[in-house]
Amino acid sequence: MIALGAIFAVTNALAVPRGSLTPEQEKRAVVLEHALGCPACGGKSVADAPAGVADHLREILRERIQLGQDDGQVVDFLHRTYGTFVMAASPNPISPILLWGLPVIFGGWAFGVASILRQKPPKTPQDSQGKG
Repeated sequence: MIALGAIFAVTNALAVPRGSLTPEQEKRAVVLEHALGCPACGGKSVADAPAGVADHLREILRERIQLGQDDGQVVDFLHRTYGTFVMAASPNPISPILLWGLPVIFGGWAFGVASILRQKPPKTPQDSQGKG
């Protein structure tokens, strides 16, 4: 626990303030913030996430940009450090609809098929002649 506190203290001491990047570097940082996902916020981009880990990611990518790394190097570092979670920013808005809608659609389809299969077959003229 003490080691974790020390890591955050060192990271905060090395943090790059927002105004210390050139305008071009700042644009790159903003683009990356929108492209990367917050590992704690379920699909929100780093730019839109309120979590502390998103703040930390914003600081790291600014540090990396200030060190002269290109976008690919920054993304690779974050991917290696945080895993695939950072690669999944801003999911397609259709995804949640499909996630929740497909089971409902499938359930309705299954109910319809079951209803059709449970119906009694229509009476044929042979059925009415044989019973009379």
